[in-house]
Amino acid sequence: MPAGTHARPRVPVLRRAATLARLVRERRWRDLRVALERSTFPKGLFFVTRLVFCRMTEVAVPPIPLPHFDVREATPADEPLLQQVRARRRGYAPQFEAGHVCFLVMAGNRPAAYGWYECGGIHVSRPNGYTFDMGPHGCWSYAIEVHPEFRLKGALIKLWTEAVPRLRSRGVRAIYTSMPSDENLISLKSHQRLGFEIFCRLTVVRLAGVTWHRVEPVSGPAASGFGPWHGTDPSPVAGEPH
Repeated sequence: MPAGTHARPRVPVLRRAATLARLVRERRWRDLRVALERSTFPKGLFFVTRLVFCRMTEVAVPPIPLPHFDVREATPADEPLLQQVRARRRGYAPQFEAGHVCFLVMAGNRPAAYGWYECGGIHVSRPNGYTFDMGPHGCWSYAIEVHPEFRLKGALIKLWTEAVPRLRSRGVRAIYTSMPSDENLISLKSHQRLGFEIFCRLTVVRLAGVTWHRVEPVSGPAASGFGPWHGTDPSPVAGEPH
């Protein structure tokens, strides 16, 4: 190293160390385990995800008068409004082209929130290593977004209390979703307050291209195996029993 120069601090390393130290102080052992896994191994070589799968058949929150919000089904022409809620470089055309349904919450002429729903068939999550057969009357909920200015102001409740009856009118009997079990506990609690119930937990480990999974139903024996998990709902609420 030339005289008079100093090595630049490895800021990312220091930040990771500070994060790990904070998790230890706060005794957040699950978060610490996940942080260690992510900081020790490259994602392409080693990957672990832990998910909870939830099901909703009825909204647990009673309808609340929120006259300042309106809900309607979005169309491709609403792309600029969706981008205002959350900007996506690839846009929203692929979801519309796949036939997915989007409900858009409006506050006057301003977009407040939206939610996407994939109805019927098999939901595929290649990054997380699973497929899920929803049955003919199931629906997969994903990409629920609320504009920062409208958070905690009823937009999310308005979305769900309007979306569920409209989906049921299309023949949907159960709405499914998944989320990380070790990270987004606030989101999980919010879903449970809305009426979602956990029915299984999934762990997926990928090492050097080899995938292993373990599924733990809320009721019933656990199972594990190599390759992606091909899941179904053990109850027949979304259609004929699998």
